[in-house]
Amino acid sequence: MKDAELVRAIIRLRSADRPADDVIAGLGKAELASQPEATIVAIVRGYYEFKSNGYEDADIYREIEGRREQAYGEEPLPADLNLDNYTRYRMRLEFPNQSALHDPIFVMQAVHRVRETLEKEYGPGGMPITFRTMPWVANAALAYAALVGVTQGGLLGLGIATGKEPPISMPFGVALLVVALALLAGAIGFAGKAPWGRTLLAAALAIQFAAHASSYVYMFMAHSGTPWEWPDAFVLALMAGHLAVIAGLLVFMHRPVRPEPAPA
Repeated sequence: MKDAELVRAIIRLRSADRPADDVIAGLGKAELASQPEATIVAIVRGYYEFKSNGYEDADIYREIEGRREQAYGEEPLPADLNLDNYTRYRMRLEFPNQSALHDPIFVMQAVHRVRETLEKEYGPGGMPITFRTMPWVANAALAYAALVGVTQGGLLGLGIATGKEPPISMPFGVALLVVALALLAGAIGFAGKAPWGRTLLAAALAIQFAAHASSYVYMFMAHSGTPWEWPDAFVLALMAGHLAVIAGLLVFMHRPVRPEPAPA
């Protein structure tokens, strides 16, 4: 999302003194750049740019505030600086007559909206996307996709490529191979916060769940006429655990996202 559209989206978050939707939609780039919300975007973007270059938080606020002081003069900073209270301080300082901009809830939502957008560009908290900075669910999705890619995708792909008949029907084997590749691509996109990543991963997980659930039911029905032994119970528990992992990933991927606290 471009900064101009981000400013437009933040204006719509105002709880008071909010322009009509058609007025907001009709604002040009120059008009959007002159809105107070453009200052919020500039503050948060500045934070992420410094953070991505290895600056500590205290140094970041010192740099951002130093630029502001050149234009407006020195002012006492709020205690316990973070993006929320620093942005609110700037709104009160630079737009003292617009009380709607001083609302803590508005500022928190606006900062979170900008952070959410910029993290797709800079990574979580402005840090590059790595295994340490990714959410655990992204790491779990990558680990599961890698395992499926090696076992389900690799073994089936090798068998099909060498002309060996898979232990299941050929169309079903090809379908599972495609799902494994889609899972791997979707997990990488999801971890990297690509716009298509979540959708592709969710679709691949849902198909994976349906395919394996149906195959497990078929195996269970085929085994129903023979006596069960402890290895069979182990295999059954393994199957149930596999389906639980897929279901868990789907659930955690679609949890309601709560605004995270701004970096301290």
